[in-house]
Amino acid sequence: MQMWRVVLVVSVVSCLAGCASIKSVFKDDEDKIPLSSVPTAVTATAVATVKGFATTKASMEKHEGRTIYELKGKADAGEYELKITADGKLIRLELEEEDKD
Repeated sequence: MQMWRVVLVVSVVSCLAGCASIKSVFKDDEDKIPLSSVPTAVTATAVATVKGFATTKASMEKHEGRTIYELKGKADAGEYELKITADGKLIRLELEEEDKD
């Protein structure tokens, strides 16, 4: 009976440790940052790319040794998501689709 308890405890601990490591594998590498921490070059690119763009959320991630900023915001045409390098190079621009149910 004692061996059964040991096996049960070891199994539960192993399961919990495995779940924690799986969570770290799927963790989003983006770090949310305050809007005031976004470099001027990044903000300038966003405003030059999307007329009337106003940033509502910002995050930063490292990708292949480069720092990438993701800005989410609004303009007259809708909601946008932009990915821009720290030196102001636009990588991706998306206009978010509205759900029309």
